[in-house]
Amino acid sequence: MSKIIVAGAGHGGLVAAAHLAKNGYDVTVYEKKKKGTVGYDWTDAFDRSALTFAGIELPADTKLYHLHPMAFYGPSQKVKLIAGDSRGEYSTNMDRKAICKLLISFAEENGVKICYNSEVLAPIVEGDRVIGINVRSAGKIKAVCGDLIIDALGCNSALRLNLPAFMDMEGRFNRAEVFYSYRAFYELTGEPSTEYHENHFFHNYKPGLCWFMDYPDYCDILIGRFDPFTDDDVAETVAKFRETYPELGTKILRGGQHAIIPIRKAIGRLVLNGYVAVGDSAAMTIPLIGSGISNSVMAGKMLADSVIAAEGVTDVASLWRYQVQYFKKIGAKMAKIDKMRELIGTMSGEDVDFLLENGVLTTEDISAATGGGLKIGVPQVAEKAYRGKSNLPLLGKFALKARQGGVIEAHAANIPEIYNEKAADAWIQKYRTI
Repeated sequence: MSKIIVAGAGHGGLVAAAHLAKNGYDVTVYEKKKKGTVGYDWTDAFDRSALTFAGIELPADTKLYHLHPMAFYGPSQKVKLIAGDSRGEYSTNMDRKAICKLLISFAEENGVKICYNSEVLAPIVEGDRVIGINVRSAGKIKAVCGDLIIDALGCNSALRLNLPAFMDMEGRFNRAEVFYSYRAFYELTGEPSTEYHENHFFHNYKPGLCWFMDYPDYCDILIGRFDPFTDDDVAETVAKFRETYPELGTKILRGGQHAIIPIRKAIGRLVLNGYVAVGDSAAMTIPLIGSGISNSVMAGKMLADSVIAAEGVTDVASLWRYQVQYFKKIGAKMAKIDKMRELIGTMSGEDVDFLLENGVLTTEDISAATGGGLKIGVPQVAEKAYRGKSNLPLLGKFALKARQGGVIEAHAANIPEIYNEKAADAWIQKYRTI
């Protein structure tokens, strides 16, 4: 029986753990938090079909929350773009803690062992293979070895960041590849002023994305920026929101937490001998928006299926099947969207206002299909250039990213289906540099 170690109780790691344990593997999850505290104290939208794909049913008594249609603003707030709500019948807004509880129960029911209060510190490497992890529990550090290490530790994974350089894994993500975020539910103290999920690009001219939503008994705020920010910055942003949304109270009902979220395309190398990354550790989120629950859940099932198909062999050639499936089904599309994220990461607030106020970015470019992602319409670039001819350098960048989006999507989907070290390395390097 192969021994599988899952580092962190992330969504994708738990799904992979459950299916591997169900198929006879010895699976243990090591999680830093205490039992019952896994998951953020807020809600998130995700595609319910991801749970169906992973063979998981929502309990009949699951509490779901209303999904708002999307509206988008630039920092000047002169233009309001409303995106059609095309998220589909399976879109679900649900407590993050409830999602984690569901996945943990699914894992435990299938035989997964979960060790809480266990902080994963670093990988253990022997030759060209990851053979285990160092874990701190009850004040002591111990080595735990296994046949496969599944990295579900998140954006700043202690495993991915501490792999030796010769393994060629992407390390710390760059500026505008992560959101430094703050999320809280505040008391509603007046009549709701909007029915929309109101997204603000570069709110108060600070690079990033913030949002505001009204619910019957609370207001939902997200502050997401490309650069770190303090609690004083949070107070300033909330006060600015209160000028626009006077129903926003001062009392925090839930959340009030900071988090770091990847908002870039998936890393180019998901697998090594004895190691695989999933979820936020692999940047399996929607670029710019950051939601990654659906992608991670589906990736976890793909990973388990690949290990089972390889009959427990966990070298890079066998695990490559998982990487192929992920990029063909999900990763290529996310890589295309990432080109818009790259563009916005280089822009000023004035640039964003120009694109929105001159009709360069329109409702047709803003889609709620994946929870609110920006799409680049290559055939419309010439028309956009005409509309925005007073800022041709910016439109030139727009056109370049449009072209690159198509190129990287095609390249990502054309991943070598059978592992060959030379071909795989060439594919990875081109994927990283397009």
